[in-house]
Amino acid sequence: MFCRKVLLAYDGTDGANLALEKTIELSKLNAEMQVLVLHVNQPEPVAAGEAYMIPSVDLLAELETEAKRTLEQAVSRLAPYVVCTGEIITDGSPASAIVSCAEHNQCDLIIIGNRGLSGLQKFFLGSVSKQVVKEAPVPVLVVKH
Repeated sequence: MFCRKVLLAYDGTDGANLALEKTIELSKLNAEMQVLVLHVNQPEPVAAGEAYMIPSVDLLAELETEAKRTLEQAVSRLAPYVVCTGEIITDGSPASAIVSCAEHNQCDLIIIGNRGLSGLQKFFLGSVSKQVVKEAPVPVLVVKH
């Protein structure tokens, strides 16, 4: 079958929830499908004048706790339909982390939501889904809302 091992990039946003629903739909077509769920933390440095402050240990712990809660929600929604082979929380650039995780875990497909950025936001922030499509060695399903 086309997709046995799927990586679902999930951050709890509306786009990610649509990607999760699409993952469930695909699992109904393929009983052998397994899903690995990935959440990427982005602890961003805070500008203070000309200097940058690194996020505090407390903030990093809070991000980790929230990431675990987000993944638990995703896995509990997926569990009745598909085998979840694991949940991964990592830090860094979302697009790079998603591509790296898919490669490392030999996934056949990446499923990711689209945030629906406006033209100006997309110009300044870039699009994670666009970057994943560009860099991924496997097919990417971008679920738009």
